[in-house]
Amino acid sequence: MDRVTIYRMLASGRLQGFKVGGQWRFSRHEIENWLQVRQAPAASKPASEAPAPTSPAQALPLSCVRAIQELVAEATDVATVTTDLQGIPLVEMSHSCPFCTLIRSTQEGRRRCSRSWLSGGDGQMTTCHAGLLCTSAPIVVDRQRVALTALCQSRTEAPLDAARRNQNPTPDIPTLARELGLSASELQATASSLHVVSDDQVPRMVELVRRMASTFSEIGQERLGLISRLQVISEMSQLQTK
Repeated sequence: MDRVTIYRMLASGRLQGFKVGGQWRFSRHEIENWLQVRQAPAASKPASEAPAPTSPAQALPLSCVRAIQELVAEATDVATVTTDLQGIPLVEMSHSCPFCTLIRSTQEGRRRCSRSWLSGGDGQMTTCHAGLLCTSAPIVVDRQRVALTALCQSRTEAPLDAARRNQNPTPDIPTLARELGLSASELQATASSLHVVSDDQVPRMVELVRRMASTFSEIGQERLGLISRLQVISEMSQLQTK
């Protein structure tokens, strides 16, 4: 596995480890159990019934994802991100504000942000762990969810610590800073960088993230079809050379 993948798994909690002398160590028993869980469903299916490759790396051209993200972020002045099904960004977040960049500089902040994107409402507007607006929608390829895309890091005219679209109370900045191990004064100083949207812009953001997800789904489906056709051509070429 790629080292970046290991770090992503650590950050999302899918893999447990500990550091010794600056190096990561893992329990062989836990890794073997994890492998067994991963391999069991695939082993129980005949090869003919195995699903087509629909991982984000295979289905979504990340250079295209990055370009669309940047375009939407620049046009709306709102942060955009595309993640895997564990909430780990597939490409660097676009147009991240200093406030959220500071939050995501901590491991706990990244974990909370990932959780907020995953619970972003499937096309509904919610508030994240920091009290900011967040909406996400799934990217579907071959009738399977392979990723999600989200718009976040903005707020309405309501105070930062008075979210109106979430049933859970929003932590104030001192509490948030303490929980993340940040300086409250430094976090407060970056709060002015947050983009403020009007109430009538909120439904537009929800519609925009749905359209983004739909566009990514179409791109992924087309690419998956191309990969399948190329595989058939490759198999035919091998048969002809035998």
